[in-house]
Amino acid sequence: MAGVQNQSVKKGEILFLQGSSYDYMYYLQSGTVEVLAASDEYSGMDRALLLKNSKRVAMTSDSTFIPGFHGKTVRAFTDCSVQKISLPQKGIRQFAIANPVQAITMMTHLCKHIETAYSDYGKISNLYSSLCRIYDNLLILFAELSGVNLPQRIAPDAQSLQRAIASAQLPTTFDINFIISDKSDLLGKKYQMQGKNINDVLNKEEYAFFKRFLKVDKNNFALLIKADPDIACYIFNKMSEYYSGILTLMQQNYEYLDHCMDKLFGEEDSLFEVLFKKGIIKDILGSGRVNQSFVNQLGSVVSKLFSTYTEISGDNVSGLFPGLNLISKYAQTENSSAAAAKASAAGTSNESADSILRLYQNSLQQIFKFTMADDELQRNLLMHLGQFKKMENPFTTEADGRKVRRFI
Repeated sequence: MAGVQNQSVKKGEILFLQGSSYDYMYYLQSGTVEVLAASDEYSGMDRALLLKNSKRVAMTSDSTFIPGFHGKTVRAFTDCSVQKISLPQKGIRQFAIANPVQAITMMTHLCKHIETAYSDYGKISNLYSSLCRIYDNLLILFAELSGVNLPQRIAPDAQSLQRAIASAQLPTTFDINFIISDKSDLLGKKYQMQGKNINDVLNKEEYAFFKRFLKVDKNNFALLIKADPDIACYIFNKMSEYYSGILTLMQQNYEYLDHCMDKLFGEEDSLFEVLFKKGIIKDILGSGRVNQSFVNQLGSVVSKLFSTYTEISGDNVSGLFPGLNLISKYAQTENSSAAAAKASAAGTSNESADSILRLYQNSLQQIFKFTMADDELQRNLLMHLGQFKKMENPFTTEADGRKVRRFI
């Protein structure tokens, strides 16, 4: 292909920047790049500000075309080797005429990007649903077991839930299953992202047709493209539109996700701040209606949610939302206190055993003194007591066992 340059790209370098136009694309030979998206309001703004407000919406690795016309930022996640491919003046149409096989490969790669983006969209949607369920269920538990007033920004949510469950029978004892279970039917809710959904940006029937079309023999497809390059243009442009639409949708959904994360785990006036920083969890645990392993189990659930968020977004979520650190710190303190109490109890138990042994030894001496037993009787009794303690089965029916017991 004409206009191809081999380049090395260092980790962190920008290949494409959101809001800019490009007359070239890349072929990623090795390494990994991440696709970032920010709200449209940041497009064309200061580069540092744009990147600061961008979220990771895709990752892609080795051996794939990376076009620059999806309107998103592409940044090297690792050191990469790439081919920079200049596009002809008439863009993808002329490129397809000149390089039909490469155009087909590029569309096939784009198809794979759409599949990955669709999967990641599902992960974000599931994470949001899980967060909403946990938030609502914790508020129900809080209202039931604590008389403390919630911060103004989450109090209306709790009041709304109380009205919804006014006639419901709550469990006598709450455990982690109550917190993670789906009560959407009871509460009259649908735990779904607001605004557009995947069906608004992806025509699944047309996309399925494109996938089947791309499985046609490449040589035959190349002849079709040469005969009518508009076919390749249409397929590429529509799939680019789908891919960009899914990525934009994911970026928008992060806003809903972050809003829910902040109400649950945020630094100020969040539910976890009330529970674990202000210590209201102690009142709830003290009610006797919460499983003793509740905090540790809740911590495990929250840790998994944070891991999923980090995996998708690449963000240091613990730094953004301190709720995980709060519950971890509380659990560590309580576990350390419990371990110290157990050790103290074990020490007291050992001291008691030593005291009993000393008392036992003294009592024998008192018995010997009171009965005026002679030295030989004392020695024989102590000897048989020692044998009795050392026997594997001191209550055996064998003659030796009966003899020892009879003497004692």
